[in-house]
Amino acid sequence: MDMLTALALSIGVLIALWVKVGTMTSLLVPAGIIAWACFFAAGGKTQGLQKTIAATLSGLVWVWLAIGLAGVIAIIAWPIRGGLNRGGREAKLRAAGTMARGRVDFFGEADRLAANHDYVAAIKALAGGVAVHLKGDHAWEHSPFTVRELFQQTDRAEALRPLLLSFEEASYGHRTPDADTYIRAVEAAAPYRGPAA
Repeated sequence: MDMLTALALSIGVLIALWVKVGTMTSLLVPAGIIAWACFFAAGGKTQGLQKTIAATLSGLVWVWLAIGLAGVIAIIAWPIRGGLNRGGREAKLRAAGTMARGRVDFFGEADRLAANHDYVAAIKALAGGVAVHLKGDHAWEHSPFTVRELFQQTDRAEALRPLLLSFEEASYGHRTPDADTYIRAVEAAAPYRGPAA
C-alpha cells in the first residue's frame, strides 16, 4: 500500500470515529473535520499542529467578535425599531377608525328595535345611549366600567335603576323583557335623550 492510500484510509477512519464520538458527546463534528484538514494542509507533524491551533483560535476570536457586534446592534436597533413602528401604526389606526365610524344614535336604534319587538337589543341600545350621554362616545365600547358603575357615577342613579335592572336581566340573566319592562326603561332613559351636557 502506498503512502497516499494509507493516509486516506487513516483519515477516513479518524473522521468516522470523530463523527461517532462527536455526535454522542454533542461536539461540533464539522469543526473537528475542518481542523484535521487544516492540520494536514499545513504539513502535519508539530509545525502543522501549531499553525492549525493558531488559525483555529483566530477564527474563534473573529466569530466571538461578530456575535458580540450583532448582539450590540440588536440591542440598539430593537428599541428604535419598536418606537418608530408603534407610532406609525397607532396613527394609521386612529385615522382609519375616525373616518370609518360615524356617531351612533342609540335612542333611535332602541326605538326601531322596540318597534320590531326586539326588547333585549332595544334595552341594550338605551343603556348605550345613556352611557354615551354620561361619559362620551368612547364610554359604551371602550370604557373599563360596567354599565352599573357608569350609572352609579351620576346623581340620578336611582332614577336609572329600572333601565339598569332590565339591562342586567337581559344581558347577564338572559331573560327576555316584555313591553312594560321596556316602557319603564324608556322612562328612566328619557332625561338623557337630549344632547350631552
